[in-house]
Amino acid sequence: SDWLILRGRWSVGCTRKVFHFCGAIVPSICLVLLATLPRSTYLSLGLSITATASFGFNSGGYAVNHLDIGGAIAPLLIGISNTIATVSGIIAPILTTTLLNDQPESPERWEIVFYVSAGIISLGMLIFVVFGKGTPQFEQFCNPK
Repeated sequence: SDWLILRGRWSVGCTRKVFHFCGAIVPSICLVLLATLPRSTYLSLGLSITATASFGFNSGGYAVNHLDIGGAIAPLLIGISNTIATVSGIIAPILTTTLLNDQPESPERWEIVFYVSAGIISLGMLIFVVFGKGTPQFEQFCNPK
């Protein structure tokens, strides 16, 4: 992503949004396909690998955005956002257990889990694409007068 920025092809904000969009929409589509396509070990494996690999686009998207907007307080922003993001790691197993409803072998229940996951990923992407910035936002904290 930085190559596009340094070459003047795209603005910082546009680059971050496009990369995050790619890093979120591909996994979302893969999860929906996992829920809807016929069950096949190889297809499921391929979609799972594609979904996981495409998350790498987030490295050029929201993952470095703290540095773009935070300046000197970027480490603080990273710490805060990682702390908040950890909550999903706590809630996800509880939500999955609730959605499976004591039927972990049920493909229909897993479809619901995949749909919910795709929805959460897409919602996060939409919020970042709409509200994300690529310019410094906290200059008053970095340069007190």
